Amino acid sequence: MFMQNGIRLKKSLESLGITDQYMQESIVMALIFDFNEMLIELGKEYENIYHVDVRGFTSYMEIYHDENPGSFWYDELHPTNQVFAKIAEQYVAIINNKLPKGKRVFRMIDYFDENSR
Repeated sequence: MFMQNGIRLKKSLESLGITDQYMQESIVMALIFDFNEMLIELGKEYENIYHVDVRGFTSYMEIYHDENPGSFWYDELHPTNQVFAKIAEQYVAIINNKLPKGKRVFRMIDYFDENSR
């Protein structure tokens, strides 16, 4: 997961005494999962909240483009501009109100599948 460039999170976790790579990766994955689920639940309470779920999208793009793992990552948290451009397309659709009625959670993998055929 840290792909030779996870220095930011890795050092922070190590400073807390968490040195096992599997444990580090598990903590990061749990944090990302819980944060996304919290945002999705919050969106159920308020009609003006939308959530673009990008979990797994960068890895999906690597598979789609037949690239090596890590080739679309800038660092352990940020994908490259190419991936961000695809994510931005979804935000533009939300801003321009080009949405299916009642839909407020958008999985990037689904969006990419629908628009890449």
